[in-house]
Amino acid sequence: MSPAFRSDPDPNIEDTNEFTLVKTIISTLSSWTHPPVVAEVLSAGNLKTNIVKFRDSAQKLHAYHLFLQYITTHDELPPRLWQLQKDAALDVRHAAWFRALFSEASRHRRFFRTKMGWPGCGPKVMQEGDVIFVAQGANMPCVLRPVEGKDNYHLFVGTAYVYGLMAGELFDGEGYSSGPGS
Repeated sequence: MSPAFRSDPDPNIEDTNEFTLVKTIISTLSSWTHPPVVAEVLSAGNLKTNIVKFRDSAQKLHAYHLFLQYITTHDELPPRLWQLQKDAALDVRHAAWFRALFSEASRHRRFFRTKMGWPGCGPKVMQEGDVIFVAQGANMPCVLRPVEGKDNYHLFVGTAYVYGLMAGELFDGEGYSSGPGS
């Protein structure tokens, strides 16, 4: 089963500032799904970077809410980790930690939703018509691009994080088919 790429909230990054881009991405993802899923997609399901480590998804979700609160209250992004004051409040630190996680997970990536409604992030070069391919036993779904004029030929575009497809859910559900045309 390979749901096709459907939509992307990313505007042209050269035509917008980082804060506007982040607000657009969050607004679009929030219109597709609820906050815990948005937090997972923005972080590509990760709990840590080289510098930041959340204890669990609940702590990460709390940091996501603090990130949103900071954006709403200050009308700007939380400080980067290196900009944090030594006496910064814990809420500000957690918001900055989520920013770091989000920044790392979204570097050279774009956000999308499949035709089946699964939100995710994949290679920046993804485009409409690309498909998500989930190989049984693979660690990550793959983004493939059909080769024009060659049936059953695809180019590998990269790997993706797709909420709802990362723990073998596709193979556990009724939508799985291993026969021709699946």
